[in-house]
Amino acid sequence: MEKKSEEGKEAFRMFPIGDEESSQLFTTATECVNTVVDLKRNGQMIKEKDVEELVKKLKAEEMNFSFIQQQSAGAAIIISARIVLPGSKKFFDLEALVPLFIQALEMVSSFEKLEGFRWRHVHPLFQFYVEEIPNHSGAQHFLELLQKIMDVMKLSPTVNDDFFSYNNSMALARLIVKMNEIINNQDGDLEIRKRAVVLLHSMVKQCPPERASTVSLYSSGLCTAVAKLLKGGTNIPSLIKSALLLFKDLVILVFADNAVKLDTKTINWDEYIPQVHNYLRGQTEEWRTTGSEHIQQCIRDSLSSYMNHRSWDVKLAVCEMTLEIQEACKDLLKEKLYGCLMSLYIHLRYDQSTQFQEIGKKALELVKNKRKAEEFFYQQLDIHISRLPVRTHNEDGLPEINIVSAILTALGDSVRLLSTTGSRTMEALLKSLADSIVIDKRKIMITSDVAIENIEQALRKMKLQYDVTHSAIAQICQILADLGGIEVVDMVHNLMRMESPGKRASYHIILAHLLSSLKTSDTPSDDPIILMLAEYLVLETNRSCIIKLKEDTKPESHQFEIDWSTCVESLSLTNLALCMRFIGQTVNRSHISTQCLCTVLMQTTSQSWIVSESAQFALKIIAEESSRDQKKKDDPDAVERLIRRYSSHILNRVSLACTSSTNYHMAPILFQSYLAYGEIPDHFNVFKVIVEKMLYALDRNQQQYSYSLLQALLFFMGCMNRDYPNHEPLSPPKDSEDEKDLPTPQHIIVEQILLRTKHMLSSEHIPVKIIVLRLLSQGIEFMKLYDDMLLPMIHQNWFGLMAIAKELEPNTLGAVIDRVVDMAEKSGTFVHNKILKEFWPLVETYFMKQISRREEFSHTSEFAVTTRFINSIPRIIANAGITEKEAKKTFMKIINNSIENKGKFAFYCDKQKKIIDAYYKEGKSVYDE
Repeated sequence: MEKKSEEGKEAFRMFPIGDEESSQLFTTATECVNTVVDLKRNGQMIKEKDVEELVKKLKAEEMNFSFIQQQSAGAAIIISARIVLPGSKKFFDLEALVPLFIQALEMVSSFEKLEGFRWRHVHPLFQFYVEEIPNHSGAQHFLELLQKIMDVMKLSPTVNDDFFSYNNSMALARLIVKMNEIINNQDGDLEIRKRAVVLLHSMVKQCPPERASTVSLYSSGLCTAVAKLLKGGTNIPSLIKSALLLFKDLVILVFADNAVKLDTKTINWDEYIPQVHNYLRGQTEEWRTTGSEHIQQCIRDSLSSYMNHRSWDVKLAVCEMTLEIQEACKDLLKEKLYGCLMSLYIHLRYDQSTQFQEIGKKALELVKNKRKAEEFFYQQLDIHISRLPVRTHNEDGLPEINIVSAILTALGDSVRLLSTTGSRTMEALLKSLADSIVIDKRKIMITSDVAIENIEQALRKMKLQYDVTHSAIAQICQILADLGGIEVVDMVHNLMRMESPGKRASYHIILAHLLSSLKTSDTPSDDPIILMLAEYLVLETNRSCIIKLKEDTKPESHQFEIDWSTCVESLSLTNLALCMRFIGQTVNRSHISTQCLCTVLMQTTSQSWIVSESAQFALKIIAEESSRDQKKKDDPDAVERLIRRYSSHILNRVSLACTSSTNYHMAPILFQSYLAYGEIPDHFNVFKVIVEKMLYALDRNQQQYSYSLLQALLFFMGCMNRDYPNHEPLSPPKDSEDEKDLPTPQHIIVEQILLRTKHMLSSEHIPVKIIVLRLLSQGIEFMKLYDDMLLPMIHQNWFGLMAIAKELEPNTLGAVIDRVVDMAEKSGTFVHNKILKEFWPLVETYFMKQISRREEFSHTSEFAVTTRFINSIPRIIANAGITEKEAKKTFMKIINNSIENKGKFAFYCDKQKKIIDAYYKEGKSVYDE
């Protein structure tokens, strides 16, 4: 072993080396230090590889010795810093030695068990590296060593306490000054700046509460440096977060209400080094007050800069910093941060993250001055109400909706007062919300196969513009409903009455969310507000329906673009169903509940799919509510049950509407709607009266305005076939002379309908002709088992049928062909001669011409009716009893000519020819194909 220097001996005297075997690690540490000292004495540069060899040697041996021996060896190297470091070649030697000192600190791990070890033994090492920190990337190793020293001191309370004593305040000051230079050097290395901030944060976190006054000596400079960094010194999230944490812990350490404060009147000045006397005298209440102003400004600047930062961690750090400083420094800051706290609340209360929502709630809890808070929220409410439509139309409305929701939640019971008094503020809020909601009519046409199951799905069908979501509207409406109650609904009702259809549609969206948010348990049954609203919705929906029905000369139309009135109609039905939740169910059924049900029921047959779909859903909601009242859950027949329960009231309204001078348009629509769910046998006599009234109205009406009546009668005839399938006449009485079957009341009413409509076969209006032909088909089907009524009816309608055929209009000719087939099927040979001598001569020339055409016309009505005629020939031949000879002279001419000419219809004709040949030769049925 090389000879130790005298300086080295002095450095290691405080640690007894024990016997030779146990001192081996200590000896190795001594050798490492001696090697460095010899290199330094010889004027050689200390190289990294030399230090690496020394560190490897220490690591190889340290695990073979006890923890105490490791600590002694590490402490020896640390103490040697006062010998090794002075006179070193500045940065190069210092940087090379960093691994050796870090290894020594790892071996020590804690100074607490080293007897007599104090801060003064670490100070030379710490001080040298603080003073010599360079302004380039090499500083990273220096900061790594300083951080390691802080980490070891964290586990060493005694040495840590020495570090924060007043006598060491100058070393503390130098550390703060050097770190401040680094963190605010915007051109410096990012990693170096981050390490500097982390080092200062470690220093603040490790300061014992009773030593806070030491840090407070230099807190002003440190706070200023951090505030400068936060104000624009960087845009790196990790650095910002570290700076925020440093600022928060520094303020709480020094300025907290329970922080240890220095009383300059009672201290003994001789106990403190002269350099800190001026700093100590500055620790006054005035200094604390000035500090609070700077703290307040820094927090405001930080919130302004980082409240909406892209980094979650930065946003969370600035929010938590504000809350914790206010909570710790209540007496110092008083109400200075209330504005910041309330701003935090309104921005975070309805944030997407539950963590930030809780922060928002906590911020409001820290505001103790409720009067000041209320004034602030009222002021902010006015500001954000006016801002909401502007931000929404700029597609940035969701944050504003969340802010308004937060303000309303904070105002609490005051919202009820605003709505009850009909205040201008509440009115402005509702108008602003309506201005922000604009239905995107084009997107409504984008449909889905998913059945509507709840109110939310029904409203989402109305897509909104400007990225506004129904969930955001539902949120604010839920708050308004909970806090404002039914009075808010009344205000929306009053505001929407005089608006344009487009704006009414927006109010309907608000109304739907409000009604769905109201609890039936908190709202009185049959509340006048609900009843008035329901009456208005009934009138609004019916008025729209009447406007469409009055001009029924064009009975079927297709809307390629949904208009505002259609949107209003659809939403009105949904709101009607929601109103029914609050209308009481009485034994005799209230007038308004029957009105609502009839209005919804009528719209189930609407031409507009969106209105019809809304009506179906509304009916389902009403039925489910009714079943719930009847204590029946998940009733699949709820709608049918509901209609049956109200059947007498509904039919009574139909009957009254038939003779009304104002509501007569509603009768056929409501009649059809009821028949879709009700059954005729339950109220046949009532139906009979209604049908007679409709026939009377039909007699007095101009034909072009009779389509809805005819459509209702057609629907009735279809339901007769549904409810009375294969209806047979009554057997003759025993004492009857002619023994003829007697007609039933059902036969008689069907006959009356056919007799009162047969003259319309000669109408000049094509839609009227077509629907009367369909009526005839239903009537023939119903009478098929009663020849005494069937055959005369066929005979009476044959002339009108041929009059239509004579016109050769493709749309009506197809319907005539179908009726001829029906008559042949039901009456057999009764129409044999009529078909051959009257029908065939009328159509022969027309169809012969069609099968001879060579140009392309497959997308025309002429092609369609010709195809229909060809496909009907086998059934006409078989059912009318036409012989093969007769067929060849008539219908087969069409088929044979088409096949021979190989025209457009050759394929269809060839197929039907095979069917006819099989029928004549093999007796095979024409219906087998």
